[in-house]
Amino acid sequence: MCNGSVWFPHSDDPLRLQDFIHLKSYGIHGEAKTPPDQAHMAIKLTHPQWGQAMMFARKKQSAPSRKMVDADASLLPWERNDIYKATRIVTVRMEVSNQHVLRDRKNLLRYLFTLMGTQGVVALDHTSNRFWSREALVDEISHDAELDVQSLFSLHAITQDSQQEVMWLHTHGLAEIGRFDFDVVHPSRELFSTGADYLRAIAFMILEGRADTKANRCTLAYPDGDIRFVEAAAFDKHADDYYAGLRKDPDGTHQENRMVICDPSDNALERFRNARPSLLLSGSIDLEKVLNFSDQASQLMASRARGTYDVLYRLIDEMAEFQLPAAVKMGFTVDDGDDEDKEHLWFDVNVLSDDAIDATLISQPYQIKRMIPGQRNRHSIEHLSDWMIMTPFGAITPRALSVARDIRHNRDEFAEALKAMAND
Repeated sequence: MCNGSVWFPHSDDPLRLQDFIHLKSYGIHGEAKTPPDQAHMAIKLTHPQWGQAMMFARKKQSAPSRKMVDADASLLPWERNDIYKATRIVTVRMEVSNQHVLRDRKNLLRYLFTLMGTQGVVALDHTSNRFWSREALVDEISHDAELDVQSLFSLHAITQDSQQEVMWLHTHGLAEIGRFDFDVVHPSRELFSTGADYLRAIAFMILEGRADTKANRCTLAYPDGDIRFVEAAAFDKHADDYYAGLRKDPDGTHQENRMVICDPSDNALERFRNARPSLLLSGSIDLEKVLNFSDQASQLMASRARGTYDVLYRLIDEMAEFQLPAAVKMGFTVDDGDDEDKEHLWFDVNVLSDDAIDATLISQPYQIKRMIPGQRNRHSIEHLSDWMIMTPFGAITPRALSVARDIRHNRDEFAEALKAMAND
């Protein structure tokens, strides 16, 4: 079962059946049911591809938790303002049909988006505790690619003493699906932009069962990219007072099924003593390191990149006036290798077409002698495994479109910022 909610602006008038007549245009069949005591309306929803769900309009109005809204790193500052004022709420319970967590969660988002209609403000995936603004849902529902792993959990960024610097970054949602959540104490700011793939790599390690919580070291990246997982309670007890103080958990709700990412240790007898947050994730993030993604994770990311190729196409056209550089990663069979043995290389984009990309190689191949940096060729999108549009305020990628939303909302300010940077 997948659960979610949608909030609507405050009003003394409760939500009614006529507020959801638009669902039919999305191919959703609605059947009124007897509501439970806490709801004044219940509708059984059926869609031929998304499966079945129940929608309940609650009697009692309540705004989303301000603490959760403020901590959710996926929301932009201007998106939060409208959320604070929303109080009318509908809840969705969707039957799991595919037994595939990424597909099921995408179908939940489809239902949440359609229920929003023209008035809904924000949606919440209850399992991941992640908020989805209207604009974020529009971006996600605009294509049929499966969700990225980052959509299975929320990132909460905790600041200290009302300062902007994040002292404690932690996830919610991985424990809810039978794994465990993780914390990064004193995180690098780059984890919110160019270094976000480090967090995704940790999540994949956890979901795939590759995170050895008993080991003194696990390899997150190559070279010199080892970490270890330390239980939250053990970290609070044995870490230096300064670091333990950054991870303030006064109500004790961030202890069970939770690990803190720490530096590795070569002394098995002192596994927990002087537990120190990972320096790998605290300082400047080394983008030259190779992250330890499994073959399955790499295939999922490549599928997402190809499934969002039209998004890249539209974004380049939408933001043509800014002349933002775009790059694609493509996988090619290595010399003397089989079809599964590929090397993934970055290219500068020259021209996009419906089925191919005119691009110039910028990576240095290690196992493909026929390719050298500077070569310009036209490659089928079947080779595509990742893409990005680079901006001064972070990269736009298949799994991170918040920068694009921010540019749309502040287009004039963004243009002025680019001019100022060009004149410096």
